[in-house]
Parts: sequence; structure tokens; C-alpha cells
Amino acid sequence: MARPVAKKTYDALMMDSGAMLSNACLCDFCFDGTEDEFTTRFGALQNAVRRGATVDDLDYALGSGMKLTALVKKYGSNVVFPQTLDDEMEE
Repeated sequence: MARPVAKKTYDALMMDSGAMLSNACLCDFCFDGTEDEFTTRFGALQNAVRRGATVDDLDYALGSGMKLTALVKKYGSNVVFPQTLDDEMEE
């Protein structure tokens, strides 16, 4: 079962509403950063969910720049998310 932060992010992506995102969403999905970085990453994930990525896919990738990058790449994006602490702990 997907965590609430993944569900909230999925809903925000589907409704095209960055304003719906909590601070946890911003952090866990690497939306924090400049406005341009936010727009690029939000768009890449939005494209993924609109092409079939599920809330469970988001939940799996939550907190990992490498997993987020792999997820959006699966749906045709070349956006690279920054490496996170979770990524460093997996190495």
C-alpha cells in the first residue's frame, strides 16, 4: 500500500497542481530547488503518471533520485533527478 506522501504527489501531478504538494512531497520527490528545477522535475513525473505510472511506482521511487530518474526514463524523459541520501546509503 502506497504511503500518503506518494498518494498526495500522484494527485497533484494528475491535477496539475504544484500548490497541493506538502513540504514532505517537495523533499521526497526532489522538487526542492530552483523554480526551473521544480518545473522540469514536476513535468517529467507528470508525464510519467499520465502515461501509466502508478501511485505504487511513485511510492517505490520516493526518496531516491536514481529511482525517480529510472521511472521518468521509462516513460520517455531524459530528466535526471539529484542523488539523495537514500541513494548513497544503497551504494
